[in-house]
Amino acid sequence: MPVANLASLLPEADNQKRMIIIEAPREIQRKQRGEASRPTSVMQREKPNTKTEHYKEKGKGRGNNHRGQGENRREERGEGKAEIRDPGRCSAHRIVGGREARAHSRPYMVSLQIRGQHFCGGALIYPNWVLTAAHCMEDKRVDIVRVVLGAHNLRNPDRFVQVLSIQESFTHPEYNPTTFRNDINLLKLNSSAIITPSVRNIRLPRNNSDVNPGSPCSVAGWGQVTDFGTLPRALMETDADVISREVCSQHWGLNISDSMLCAASPGPRNKGFCSGDSGGPLVCGNQVEGAVSFSGFFCGDPRTPDVYTRVSAFLPWIQNVISRR
Repeated sequence: MPVANLASLLPEADNQKRMIIIEAPREIQRKQRGEASRPTSVMQREKPNTKTEHYKEKGKGRGNNHRGQGENRREERGEGKAEIRDPGRCSAHRIVGGREARAHSRPYMVSLQIRGQHFCGGALIYPNWVLTAAHCMEDKRVDIVRVVLGAHNLRNPDRFVQVLSIQESFTHPEYNPTTFRNDINLLKLNSSAIITPSVRNIRLPRNNSDVNPGSPCSVAGWGQVTDFGTLPRALMETDADVISREVCSQHWGLNISDSMLCAASPGPRNKGFCSGDSGGPLVCGNQVEGAVSFSGFFCGDPRTPDVYTRVSAFLPWIQNVISRR
């Protein structure tokens, strides 16, 4: 179906939806030709919106804060960018096809914020350590980033919220911002969180353990809840079914390494993460098994499964960093 016809199927008044579909013709044309999808950093795709202006800080990929106008125009035309979406950099700002979580039912959830605006998620793994994605902290000064714990509705924080500053950020030394390999980061807090029913760390997995395909897991975050920038009222969550790396590689048309996990939820409704959810935890059996890394052009689309950093593959590095500080 030609792009113009696809856009015409949308309601006449919905100009924003039509605009986004027309702005991404290359991905649609590739699918029409049966070509493999390529990963798209969610941040690369996100367009400024006056209603979500405060999300600009979070959604930009490495070096994007200093791009020239020519590069911005090329990006808007869909030229010269791979279509892998990284939830914190491009569009992983939301949970799609999910539901509002029960308030404070996920006491390990972290909102990373700059000047009061959420840009990525994370998980409290020790009272003074946060696990997140490496791409979340690209080009970020730790002195202006705040770690918000015990939150539910970010716009109307309650008395359970704790806000802490960061002492130091540790990105995996082999992190590759192009392929998102080793997309993991540790944040050491300036002080320890006060453990309460609303703020509590989550368990880490065993070293090099794996999650079997078909395992029921879940993911949560404060990212957008549609492909069109709709923001959630509060923390959102959704189920995620782990699939094999072999199947995931076939969908993506690229190699999904052993240090990654994939999840896809087949069905009539897309379910998964998106912009702003980057760095958030994939939870299976009450422990953090993954960290949100990247997704396809459309959030929660089972044709391009959601990809997470596999935490157990990095336990030696995690333990080494923590033990030396």
